[in-house]
Amino acid sequence: MECIAISMQFPASVDVAKLSDIVTKGRVGFLRINRCRACRFDRCVLVGMNPRAIQFPASIDVAKFSDKVSTRKTGLVFEATIEEKLIKSLVYVELKVRQIRESSRWLSDSTIFRSIRELLSSQENVLAYADQYPKELRWPLSMSEVLKLEASERRPYWLMLDMFLCIEMARTMPVFSQLEYKDQEALLKDAILTNTILLKAFYSWQMKSEICITPDGFSPIKMTMEEFVLLKAIIYSHSAIHGLSERGRVLLEKESVRYSKTLMKHLQSRMGAAPGAKKYAEIVFSIGCFFQCAQTLRQVQVYMFTMMRPSVSCPPYMETIMYA
Repeated sequence: MECIAISMQFPASVDVAKLSDIVTKGRVGFLRINRCRACRFDRCVLVGMNPRAIQFPASIDVAKFSDKVSTRKTGLVFEATIEEKLIKSLVYVELKVRQIRESSRWLSDSTIFRSIRELLSSQENVLAYADQYPKELRWPLSMSEVLKLEASERRPYWLMLDMFLCIEMARTMPVFSQLEYKDQEALLKDAILTNTILLKAFYSWQMKSEICITPDGFSPIKMTMEEFVLLKAIIYSHSAIHGLSERGRVLLEKESVRYSKTLMKHLQSRMGAAPGAKKYAEIVFSIGCFFQCAQTLRQVQVYMFTMMRPSVSCPPYMETIMYA
């Protein structure tokens, strides 16, 4: 199919380099869709525009450009699916986690120093109040700035905070409320420390660090926000847990399959079939590495709290997870 208007408009008004950039990057944020070349181009792709029926300059590789258009069409179709809505809901919650994590306002002791039972029985979730936590504009601090801080100036205990936020996010997962209390506790003991390490690794990479760092400056993992939240969801759905009931295992396995399929479709719609499958395999392979890192961190923390007796007090939920 060839749209006469498009065959005349795009070659005449947009050079092919820009047109290729439109296909690669997708929509541009214009208020009026008719003034946005990317949006107009996307609509043409969706109705079946055939690049081979358009007259391009002789220097353009039409076959290569056609492949880009085909990949873009797959992505556009995916954007309207249930899977894409699922990803957006996960990203929405994750942005709340990040807002609290990067805030200058500390969580109160009465909020964070609770047991797992107290957290799970609470009717409130701190993520619901994320808009009350303003971003700390001074961060990240340099090491010299950190050393100049007054001894009395309170700084977060990042492991404790990240574990708490991972628990709060777990409570928002649709399957979590369907689990019995014992299964909920077993899942938290298994998944929270792993997702805490994943969280540190992802945000360290976003801060362009070669090592894992905290928001105030003190092995990143390269992935998009969408890939990150889906990987977290897969870990939250881990069903190979000791002490899990059969009903809980079935529920978590079903969720794990759903998130895994969504991740695969998302990657293939964005990267193409083969590259997407390869990226999927790499991400799934990393899950075992994160669980192994979590076990190592657990051993280190238990040693520190047992032998070194640090000055920072440990909330009950953290002790339960660390000594699991």
